[in-house]
Amino acid sequence: MSFVNKIKGWGQKGGADTAVLDSDVAVADDYSPGRGSASHPATDLPLADVEAAAAFDAMPQAGDGAPTGTHVNAPLHLAQDGQSVGELPLERFFGTGVVLSVPKGEWELVEPEDLERATPEVRPGDIVIVNTGWHRYWGDSRRYFVESPGTYEEAGAWLAEKGVKGFGIDCQALDHPLGTAIGPQPNGPLIDGVLEEYKAHTGREAADDFPLWEPCHRHLLGNGIVGFENVGGEIDKVTGKRVTFAAFPWRWTKGDGCIVRLVAIVDPSGEYRLETGEA
Repeated sequence: MSFVNKIKGWGQKGGADTAVLDSDVAVADDYSPGRGSASHPATDLPLADVEAAAAFDAMPQAGDGAPTGTHVNAPLHLAQDGQSVGELPLERFFGTGVVLSVPKGEWELVEPEDLERATPEVRPGDIVIVNTGWHRYWGDSRRYFVESPGTYEEAGAWLAEKGVKGFGIDCQALDHPLGTAIGPQPNGPLIDGVLEEYKAHTGREAADDFPLWEPCHRHLLGNGIVGFENVGGEIDKVTGKRVTFAAFPWRWTKGDGCIVRLVAIVDPSGEYRLETGEA
């Protein structure tokens, strides 16, 4: 069934098309609220360990915690004094933005020049979503979680300098997998053989290419920019377009992130408008 719907404006003339950009989330047969599942038990593990479980294991399960499926990271994700998803103003999760086509293959980097060349042009205050094409591999696989392309130090700095208010990508994290605990970081590598595989694939050492831990996260979240991970769904339908985004989080005080329904809205007729608030 298609996720594209026509919003008729509750009887108004015209309408707006929506495309849902979030990925499916599986629910295990043995899951129950507060208990988790056999493969994803409820836990008080550090967030990095929960993320690592997703990289090792299975399609994210409802009940895993905050970083499941298509989700948002708030500044609190990396900074103890950062704002949580429940503390951020909701306008951070709604507004105009762009979906950029930046095709990338296994372990490739999304660079600032890629973002500069892509259209439409990124403007200050935009929510920016990057379509690398990797969402096509979404699922319970090493390929999706471990071998994906991604953003890193330079792209994160470029986005922060541009003054965007949100950024998302159709990959496992805001940072390239080898810039996370999956790779040669102080809390990694969590995946056996990944450093050797990278060298065989590129001829380079992962530690030389990815010396910093989650620098894109730090550039974004450290500047109050919300981040969306595992974007997917019908992203191809709106790639190359300027759209209106909505992706509201849970009202979760001290939550560092949560599942969201990321929706892109376009109005080809130009006739659909938000109400003025008048009686």
